Amino acid sequence: MSEKGMIMTIGVGGQNPDSLVSALQKSIEAANPDFVYFVCSRTSQKTADTLESRLPERIQRERFEISDENNVDILFNDFMELIGSLRRDRECEPADLRMDYTSGTKAMSAAAILAAVSSGMNCIQYIAGQRKDGVVQAGLEDIKTISPTRFMASVHLNQSIENLRALRYDAASAALAAVVVDALPPSDRDLPSALDALIKGYQAWDVFRQDIAFELLKTTSRPHYKIQDLLFPKEKIGRFSQLKQTLFPEKMKNCDSSPKALITEDVLADLFNNAIRRMREGKYDDACARLYRLTEMCAQFALQKHNIDTGHVREEQIPEACRTKYCFEHEKKGQKEAKLGLHKNFELLRDLGNPVGDLLSPKTDFAATISTRNSSILAHGMMPVSRETCEKLRDHVFHLLQQIAPDMEARCKALQFPWIK
Repeated sequence: MSEKGMIMTIGVGGQNPDSLVSALQKSIEAANPDFVYFVCSRTSQKTADTLESRLPERIQRERFEISDENNVDILFNDFMELIGSLRRDRECEPADLRMDYTSGTKAMSAAAILAAVSSGMNCIQYIAGQRKDGVVQAGLEDIKTISPTRFMASVHLNQSIENLRALRYDAASAALAAVVVDALPPSDRDLPSALDALIKGYQAWDVFRQDIAFELLKTTSRPHYKIQDLLFPKEKIGRFSQLKQTLFPEKMKNCDSSPKALITEDVLADLFNNAIRRMREGKYDDACARLYRLTEMCAQFALQKHNIDTGHVREEQIPEACRTKYCFEHEKKGQKEAKLGLHKNFELLRDLGNPVGDLLSPKTDFAATISTRNSSILAHGMMPVSRETCEKLRDHVFHLLQQIAPDMEARCKALQFPWIK
């Protein structure tokens, strides 16, 4: 069983130090800790001496001397250092500690409270009662306890919101799980459920489960200033619904028994947005993997206009003068077919006279950037992708997208997370 501890700030007691010592003694006896640490300045050591002499021997006592009793920043670090040493040396969790900030300078009290809340203590206390010369009079003490739960509920809620904005979904969920809902102000108590739906919805969207995301985001419309920028706009939900139906046609009513997801302009925009979000996180290898796939999809989309499926290219679909460049080694239903990779797709577009094919011809900077990406650890090499390479590939891919759909910028804005500009 872990020990119960107490940290107590010690002041000089003004003109009535004995009254202060009496009050602090009662505070310690009421808390009944296994040990107590007196946080003293050089001038309050005498008060600590007197207090120690009055405590029962069973209570262990230690001192922690501070260097500057009037500097909140230094004092906060001192308190956090002390709490850290208690965790390390005594294996004492913050929940097993309580902070008494009755005496000492105002800076000591402020730092003590901040450290107690920051470290997760469950109890903060001080001694109230009738005072004389700033000190509670003996026999009139009233020990007040404060639970930081109310403060921490708001802190955890805000942490969850900020983690969601930063696309840290697991951290957002963990912070939200720490929120004691009943401790929130009444106006905020329905926020956790709405925020939970937003976290799960955007996380699902980021892992390409737009069907799950749509169901969660379409019903989350809690109008509150803390999450207003996180709500998916109602005027764009129809566009999102169309994207979901395109990617998950099997979930539509009266659909074909084996429907096939199609590549559309919005599907391309959605994947581009996903890559942009990975770049915001500094995950350049992940972003480039998406941009590379998007380049493939752009060629596949362009070839759809020629009624060509790049996984099943038939000989008669290619201009006769160009057919020898393609390898028709796969057979389906007695007919030879070719399966084309990225560069062959763009080459076929050039052979078909489609200008999109020229954007990734062998001597272009786009092709050189693709080659650099191919040396990355998530492709065929061992090197990480640099930010500069990723940004270059992003620009090339977005230019390609604009050639396919001139309104691509508007499509991307319509399907991006609302707080990402």
